[in-house]
Amino acid sequence: MNKAELAESLNAEIEQASQRLPEKVQAMQGIVDLWLDPPDNNFAPQLSVEGLKYGEGLRTTMFSILDGFNSAVEKRLAMERVAAQLHSDRTVPTTAVLAAEAWVSRQKQGARYVMPEHDPNRREVIVVMGLAFNQAHCKAELPITRDAKGNLLPAGPWKTVPVSSQGESPLLRQIYTAYLELASQSIAKRGGNHATR
Repeated sequence: MNKAELAESLNAEIEQASQRLPEKVQAMQGIVDLWLDPPDNNFAPQLSVEGLKYGEGLRTTMFSILDGFNSAVEKRLAMERVAAQLHSDRTVPTTAVLAAEAWVSRQKQGARYVMPEHDPNRREVIVVMGLAFNQAHCKAELPITRDAKGNLLPAGPWKTVPVSSQGESPLLRQIYTAYLELASQSIAKRGGNHATR
């Protein structure tokens, strides 16, 4: 396969992957539902990345992020580790779907912005967000509460935000950014030859 055919194939797969994004978010919602039944007091962030493995085709890889996913730096480093693993496996990411606990708050229009974790009216949710390589984005939130033992319990139904082409998911975007940076470095080391490693 020459470079033009490879690029055309990758572009077609990226477009198809973005169309499958809602299904992938729904599948991750199912994983969350299974995790919460029976109730548990801990939810480890789950990440599913679909990508094209060089010479093999489409594949999905699941990651459980067990340590260090609280601060912005820890989250960025976790996404960079995922990108490094994908690059090492010669897999180009096409979609990424993350499920994680989060705080959300509804801010009043025009009011000074307060980070959700500092908002006294915040709510705890499990958020499932998906981002395709072409930046198509969709998201679902499950409000949660805790019982007397600290176990997570659903506090309402899933709320889904439809797919948009202008989605915001800086965290997942870091996977693609880090992956492209690694790929660029590899190409530069090889003198611009994409076909060999």
